[in-house]
Amino acid sequence: MSWIETKPPISYSAVDQLIQHIEASTEKFIDGVVLATALKFVYGLGLKKNELFSLSVGHVFDASLSPLNAIIIGPLSLGQIVISIPTRFNPTILNYLPHLQNLYGAGFGLNVPLFPNRTKGPYNDTSFSRHLDVFAQSLKMQVNLEKIRKTGICEYYDHLKAMQATVWWMSSIRALDLTAEFARRTERHTEAILRGQIQPWGGKLRTQAVVRRQISGDDLTLRLMNNTLPSETEIMEIIRELALAYFPSLSRLEEFRTELTNAIRRNSALNEPEIIAAFHAQLEALGFGVDPDDRAIYSRDERLWDE
Repeated sequence: MSWIETKPPISYSAVDQLIQHIEASTEKFIDGVVLATALKFVYGLGLKKNELFSLSVGHVFDASLSPLNAIIIGPLSLGQIVISIPTRFNPTILNYLPHLQNLYGAGFGLNVPLFPNRTKGPYNDTSFSRHLDVFAQSLKMQVNLEKIRKTGICEYYDHLKAMQATVWWMSSIRALDLTAEFARRTERHTEAILRGQIQPWGGKLRTQAVVRRQISGDDLTLRLMNNTLPSETEIMEIIRELALAYFPSLSRLEEFRTELTNAIRRNSALNEPEIIAAFHAQLEALGFGVDPDDRAIYSRDERLWDE
């Protein structure tokens, strides 16, 4: 396999310029340090939107306020998300700590949001996007968190590519494998990101705009809400129904089927809310979500078509 010529949606220099611009901001109602550091986490660690907004201080610091080597999100019974933190990212974490301590004062602790809004609650997608737009527009940039994440994935691959001259085992195959681990996507999906072949949808979409027909998330999760756990056959029936509309990639469908089955079988005593949470967690891990208004499943940011 030959090395890939990456096509990031934003240039690396433009991302750096945006982050520096935000960090130096004197905006009265937007904390530029918080916003800029959040972008560094998306760019440097490949965080997805929902992961970013769920982080607390304890996700990246231990009790002695030393940086952890991995971010762990969610309980094991529902399928934990584990995101490695490379040593080269530790200065970013440590440089952010004094700002957080000053921001929270006596209220600082491991359970407070890592990226707080003005009221010290966790940022949400709407307010974060609005604040990001303030700075992006001043630089005449069109940017969102998914574009920054994809650019970070490309930068990670190019960083590995640059190592081939000094690291004997760094081949193009190994670099793609490591980048897929970084992106937490399949190698095929990761290669499509690197080549700029993922079709962006430009924001949250309604289900009608993405699929041929609509299946309510509640309709599907109700199938998982019995007193007894669903069998493998029942799970496959759900997946086949879902596949007709929501999974343009067969590899993603198989990944979903395997992970959902494992999540449900891990503990035969899973209760109803835990089963539903497991179902939704696996959807979200693959870039899908359930609309809070009409409970319909939608694609969060992108769609990968089979050739």
